[in-house]
Amino acid sequence: MNRSTPSQFALLHLDTTSTKLRSIPLSTKATIRQGDDVYVVSSPFGILTRETFQNSVTKGIVSNNITTRDGAPLAILTDARMLPGSEGGAVFRASTGELLAVCTLPLRRHDSIVEMNIAIAFAAVVPPLFHYIESHHLTLLAPSPALAIDSVSTYAPMVVDQAKQKVVYLHVGNAWSTGIIVSDSGHILTNAHLVKPFLKPNSMELVDHTQIVAMVTSDIGDLNKNRKLYAASIISVSLQGSYDIALLHIDKKTKDYFNLAHRTELRRGMDVFVVGYPLFQPLSTSGAIRRPTCTKGTLASIVHTRDKTPCLVQTSALVHMGNSGGAIINDHGELVGLVTSNIKHLNDRSSDSQKTEKLIPSMNFSIPPHALHPIVDYLLGRIDAHALQEWVDTNDDHVEKIWKLTGTLETKKIRKSKFMTIMEKQKKGEPDRGFIASRL
Repeated sequence: MNRSTPSQFALLHLDTTSTKLRSIPLSTKATIRQGDDVYVVSSPFGILTRETFQNSVTKGIVSNNITTRDGAPLAILTDARMLPGSEGGAVFRASTGELLAVCTLPLRRHDSIVEMNIAIAFAAVVPPLFHYIESHHLTLLAPSPALAIDSVSTYAPMVVDQAKQKVVYLHVGNAWSTGIIVSDSGHILTNAHLVKPFLKPNSMELVDHTQIVAMVTSDIGDLNKNRKLYAASIISVSLQGSYDIALLHIDKKTKDYFNLAHRTELRRGMDVFVVGYPLFQPLSTSGAIRRPTCTKGTLASIVHTRDKTPCLVQTSALVHMGNSGGAIINDHGELVGLVTSNIKHLNDRSSDSQKTEKLIPSMNFSIPPHALHPIVDYLLGRIDAHALQEWVDTNDDHVEKIWKLTGTLETKKIRKSKFMTIMEKQKKGEPDRGFIASRL
């Protein structure tokens, strides 16, 4: 069997005459929704020690669906952990124990080493499987009670569906990213690092023959529609400010937007979801992945300014290239942060030729809406675009250090270590840093 082709399967026969097996619920018409809780049963590294790894269980959510043009399920993306040896494992719906998909090789962009876990939808495997069963006069075992798992969220799919309507796909030059709608008149908030490479020097004007194009989720998701493109104008963009933000505008009225004036309570340990367009451009995947992708994690930490305003939140949800400018929401659909960067680990082996970078998707940083009050003032007409730009370009040394991961705390009493040596180099502006914030 060709291992490089994830859509191929082997059907094996097991002699069960001396073994009592427990069957599982099977359905060819299962509805798979983004945000559904799932668990994966597989045996990663099982060849090392069966006792340790056999039938390991991991949890996650359905991050995205891959379907045919008529909507038939082909595969799902999930943030549940899958490691080498998980291929052939089963993905179950957590609430019912229903078999949804079969693990296969991870999905990866040709120009990246970052992977996303993919599983082939059981409904896509059913036709040849049932044909074999019928032709060999076999019968399926009656399903046993559901293999349900604890801590199942029933509202996550609804929350994610609502949030998807509030994010947009942005394209400029040869780059793409995500943005969030923040007003009923078409204002979009995203990261400045998407826009800045395409600006004229010391200007908020785009270089010649370049424009920012926006598409709303509903237009991307429906292949039967004429895909409507919106030309986005620049209201404000951070050229030298502490926060990596840009405010754009498209000519579109909408009821689906995030209210930046609503400051949700931030608590360490709370569940969060990331919604955006990572890794795969929806307009270049033949429509296979044309919806925003969501991942689930935990709000790991909150960093405040001197006046106790939250200025950075860290989460454990998986974040990849293309997520920049996307939304982090809580389990009520409220905005927790604007996805901005994650972290790279630099492995310095004394020479430039031996240095390697490893992206850590599960450690990422976002700008909480609490830090963006001047944007609310602009949207409410309290200040003009000139005043907004002055604030956007304000450089706060304390916030700058937080976002550059150089630290603001005194370290005199901390015992000197290899890690501290790395951090001291970073503070001096030397290039060899163990960990750096990496814009997506």
